[in-house]
Amino acid sequence: AASGATTKVPKKSDEEIAREEETKINDILKLEILELDLGYGLLKLADVDLIERIRAMRRNIASSLGFLMPKIRIRDNLQLPPNEYRFKLKGIIIGQGEIYADKFLAMDSGLVSEDIEGIPTKEPAFGLDALWIDASVKEDAILSGYTIVDPASVISTHMSELIKQNAAELLTRQETQNLLDKLKIDYPVVVEDTLRIAPINLIQKVLKTLLKDNIPIKDLLSILEAISDIAEVSKNLDMIIEHVRAALSRVITSLYIDEKGQLNFYILDTAAQQKLMDAVQYKDGAYHLMINVAQTSSIVQALRREKEKRPMSQHGEMVLCVEPSLRKFIANICANFAIDIVVLSFAEISANTPFETVGVIEIENL
Repeated sequence: AASGATTKVPKKSDEEIAREEETKINDILKLEILELDLGYGLLKLADVDLIERIRAMRRNIASSLGFLMPKIRIRDNLQLPPNEYRFKLKGIIIGQGEIYADKFLAMDSGLVSEDIEGIPTKEPAFGLDALWIDASVKEDAILSGYTIVDPASVISTHMSELIKQNAAELLTRQETQNLLDKLKIDYPVVVEDTLRIAPINLIQKVLKTLLKDNIPIKDLLSILEAISDIAEVSKNLDMIIEHVRAALSRVITSLYIDEKGQLNFYILDTAAQQKLMDAVQYKDGAYHLMINVAQTSSIVQALRREKEKRPMSQHGEMVLCVEPSLRKFIANICANFAIDIVVLSFAEISANTPFETVGVIEIENL
């Protein structure tokens, strides 16, 4: 045979070309629930280490929140700056950051004895001041009191926080059905009774609302039993949610107790609370807080004022306890006006938990 002979590549048939084109189009149209895009400078991170950290993160979130999040698709994106990554939920960017694959992130632990050289940055998950340092000074940084984090951990921690913040978006109707199917293996009567009274879309709405409020749905048995009890009386979503939250009092209280196991909270002054309760009216199949703009402004000012006055010695979340009929409305005001206060109802305080009222919030001109 002649040494210069070339091998002919079989020509693809029109049918094969059409089939490949169809596959490409289908890939483009497929909506990925969660995606991690990496700039080319970070591709070395997309190895076993990062993948294993993401697996561990999925296990941790399943354990803490009570449902399995979708798999994350990792891919290179040459349109990104080399050291940048982006995290997407259903094609929309929900978080991004810039990291160095060959450096370590150093954060002040509060016990730093000696400053070190590095590139100033912000830790992406919590916005803390930090430095990117070379591997050669890593040991010195540890001895100086810095907390050191590798690049893969920076990404996985950021993703974990973003997923927790957007957990409600991830609980699809299909995942809700999966949760019910798993519970049905051990508690068939509970699941069947609940579905007989409450359709799956109502159950999904309740679970999504709990996740939005940072409440785990791990105790699905108690949640379904509470839904089943109240749904026989009312299909009003707000009433069902408040009843479910009360049934989860031990879970909710445990989220906000201090290191001594005590729940510390603020309350509204008696006159203001009574006036607000009187303003709650049932109209068009739902309860509404009938107050005007000026009254809303008075509430906002009072909450912000108390938040700013809060002593630095009080660690953790600031908790406000109100009557059950007011919880949703005060919580919505806090959310709408970016006031970082957790609003609980008195019905959500576990009977076995010691508690203390640490302040009374007075609302003027209500």
